[in-house]
Amino acid sequence: MSGRKPLSAFAVVAVLALIAGACSSKSTGGGGGGAAATKIVWGTTDSETSNDPAKCYEIFCGNIIQEVYSRLVSYPAAGTAILPDLATSLPQISADGLTYTFTLKDGQKFSDGSAVDANAVVFSINRAIKLNVSGSAAFLLSDVMKSVAAPDAKTVVFTLKRPNSTFLARLSFSVASVVNPRVMPENAVAPNSLIAGSGYYMMPAANYVEGQSIQLDANPNSVLGQPKTKTILIKFYSASSALKLALQNKEVDLGFRTFAANEVSSLKGDTNLTTTGPGLGRVRFLVFNLKDPQFKTNLHLRKAIAYAVDRARINTDAFNGTVKPLYSMLRSSFGPYDPIFQTEYGTSPDRTKMNSELALAGVAAGQKVALTLWAVNGTTHYGVAEQDVQQSIKRQLEETGRFTVTTKTEDWTAYRTDLAAGKFGFFQLGWFPDYFDPDDYFDPFIGSGSDSQGSFFHDAAVSALIAQEQKLTDETARGAVFKQLQKVIADQALYIPLWEESEYVFSQKSVTGSQLDVTSFLRIEVLSKSS
Repeated sequence: MSGRKPLSAFAVVAVLALIAGACSSKSTGGGGGGAAATKIVWGTTDSETSNDPAKCYEIFCGNIIQEVYSRLVSYPAAGTAILPDLATSLPQISADGLTYTFTLKDGQKFSDGSAVDANAVVFSINRAIKLNVSGSAAFLLSDVMKSVAAPDAKTVVFTLKRPNSTFLARLSFSVASVVNPRVMPENAVAPNSLIAGSGYYMMPAANYVEGQSIQLDANPNSVLGQPKTKTILIKFYSASSALKLALQNKEVDLGFRTFAANEVSSLKGDTNLTTTGPGLGRVRFLVFNLKDPQFKTNLHLRKAIAYAVDRARINTDAFNGTVKPLYSMLRSSFGPYDPIFQTEYGTSPDRTKMNSELALAGVAAGQKVALTLWAVNGTTHYGVAEQDVQQSIKRQLEETGRFTVTTKTEDWTAYRTDLAAGKFGFFQLGWFPDYFDPDDYFDPFIGSGSDSQGSFFHDAAVSALIAQEQKLTDETARGAVFKQLQKVIADQALYIPLWEESEYVFSQKSVTGSQLDVTSFLRIEVLSKSS
């Protein structure tokens, strides 16, 4: 039959209001006029780990990949419906839901002029799965797919292991980007200076200055059409305070990711700037590594920590009350959200229950448990408040008289690698969704992707529940399964959800078209600037 997987009803509930904000810009003064400028400067405190779709699994590199590569399908800059990208249309899906057949458009080219054909699609998908880089999103494909084939130059056929209502959405994610097989290494991750795509922009190697800047130039062979602005220069800042100053001094045209809570409030009130947002932001949480001997079989220790955590205090200590406490691993704007941690552990810390759990864990009365809490250092990836969060949690736990907490940090690049390698037992992490479905808040955490989150939780019964909801198309039935999965996380204290965030873009008034899509990417192809 012919069909497509639209954004689920759950996801529509989650994003419609946010999209209205992310598509809108607020300015309190007059705009600029004149001819369009050919360059826009984007300032960020974020950092990249890889520009290779087979490795990238973070929001910033995903944003770059969105612009320089294309996929069979993709989300538009504005809107919630998945649309064809390289494909002529959405796929033909077999009656049993196991076969997806795509036909490619004619005459498509990579930035070097070579043809984008079905073999390039097959190469790209198989490459990501074969490399299976630690901490990557390869599992989003390998967990679902049985095979991918190219019967001819224009046809791509996917065969699934089992029906999966999220498959089309997964193909819109960066890991499914189509790379140039004539340029990209088949058996190794490409260096950050190598981008070989067919998207709106290209990046010659000379345009990449590690840790300083990335210049993206319009790709004359773009299969997606030409962007509104020829050149986007991305400048990296070591601290949000420096980025804020650069924005106010007009050294950058826009600032996106990541400002401190007080800086966001200040910039929103700046009459010389335009605010775009809120867009769908991260959820933040604590992770227990179930390979770590301290936490592997010690459910009661994990639950004791959950009883001791005070979300309101974290909000006060680190964010001046500007974030929203979260009581599930599912973002609260999704329909099946259940504040299960509030139900099971309370809104405020409960030391009586904490002590009971410690007793069940075999910890004698008055004895203290030594913990090590890891977090990302510096001011870039999670912003300046990250160490404030870490210190707040340390104080909360130690003030119970039952814990001693050592805090340790690493830079994001090492942190991402080490958490996937199982180095950390107890640590802070954040999550942007890969695709817009509640499934993406469960499969990567308690399903096939748990290793990439540093949790290493595996349970056949839970995997069966996830497979069940992925097969279902009735949203009410799926919602019931999602509620079961939320309860699993709370009952077993696998993660501790803490808060959820929103995203904002701040730009000069001369910049128009600022747009956050449903995946929280800044869609730079629609940006323009009056000179």
